[in-house]
Amino acid sequence: MGFFTEPVVFCGGRGINSFQRVPHIAFYCLIVEDTRPADRTYVFTLLQIISVIGGLFAPLGGLLVNHYGMVQGMRIMYVLAFLFMTFQFVGRHLTTRETEAGIKKRLDTREPGPKKSMVEYGGAFRELWADSSLLLIFGCTSCSTSRQR
Repeated sequence: MGFFTEPVVFCGGRGINSFQRVPHIAFYCLIVEDTRPADRTYVFTLLQIISVIGGLFAPLGGLLVNHYGMVQGMRIMYVLAFLFMTFQFVGRHLTTRETEAGIKKRLDTREPGPKKSMVEYGGAFRELWADSSLLLIFGCTSCSTSRQR
């Protein structure tokens, strides 16, 4: 955790950061859902190794800033992030498909419409705020998000 001077801004940022868990878990489910049970251990292990290897490139950012200065180093990192993330998004789009469970769920729900969806989300948030156990779990997940990277 970094230093902060505004607790409200810090808590807001932590809350926004916790939403990255949704696509993270969804991607893991997408990868593993149609994997044979015998291969799931290998798939999870490979995903964890890829995550760790990504963290090994962090010192390169320090070298870029040291060599080119803060502004130029950050510009280079932003351009590289844009290129690599775009490649990743396009690659995922071209190589993944809807899972059997996802197709079944989509057929079950059949476009409920935005109003019904908002009502369902509202009910989920009310349940979250009413149940102290769920609130505790959500809070712990939010706080642990940045520690897992």
